[in-house]
Amino acid sequence: MKAKRCARVGVAAAALTLIAVGALPAHEATSIAEPGQLFGPAVGSALGALRLAHRDAIWPNEAELENALDPSVVPPAVRQEAAGWVRTILKNDLVPADLADRFIAMRRQLPTVPPDDVDYLITRYQIGDFQVQILEDGVGVGILVNPLNAEASSDVEAYIRTAADRFLNLPAGVAASAALNLKSVTLRDGGRLYFGTMDYEYEPLMKNRAWWNHSFVWSDGKLFYYRAVEKTGLEVQGPPRAQPGIPPRFIR
Repeated sequence: MKAKRCARVGVAAAALTLIAVGALPAHEATSIAEPGQLFGPAVGSALGALRLAHRDAIWPNEAELENALDPSVVPPAVRQEAAGWVRTILKNDLVPADLADRFIAMRRQLPTVPPDDVDYLITRYQIGDFQVQILEDGVGVGILVNPLNAEASSDVEAYIRTAADRFLNLPAGVAASAALNLKSVTLRDGGRLYFGTMDYEYEPLMKNRAWWNHSFVWSDGKLFYYRAVEKTGLEVQGPPRAQPGIPPRFIR
């Protein structure tokens, strides 16, 4: 038992070393010009069967991007608020200074009754040795991080905790002691995708929960996806909560 625990710690430490190598002190970013996903077809196929909170990591296809909205429909305050939420959640060395100007405005229809048109903002870029993809919809923020020079970890649960601690502005101890409720599926390429929730002192009826109390995660041991709900209580410090995409925040 002791040997197994030491092995797990060793795997997590190795993952942390791989992640830390690419840490950037600067905030310069370059756009990712290539179309397609930051993950391979095997991960993409598995994501298609998961709930929307996990599927938000799927980048729009070229036809959808051609229908992106004119940037002028997004009020500057909406851009700044979205960027503020990203900076609240994501570590500073992974956020470019011009983030607010990088957002692409999109709109999609959710299959509710009746169907709802929801506006959202997306962007992706490379900053140092990391590719970062962001979706913000006024309700939550979904962040996908791809450490380009890292090897996949075989202990995905330990990796999720390590990646969360490295990439996110979590209070001390949250990543280590949060409850991970994960399932996994075998990928077509032989790997495994782990997905579920990451909760810290969370109860569904909490009135004063922070963004890190309840979140959605997935990972294949290298890619790390995290979606947080933009909800804070009166006792939680941070930017004001964004207005939801329903009703639309964009100018029609």
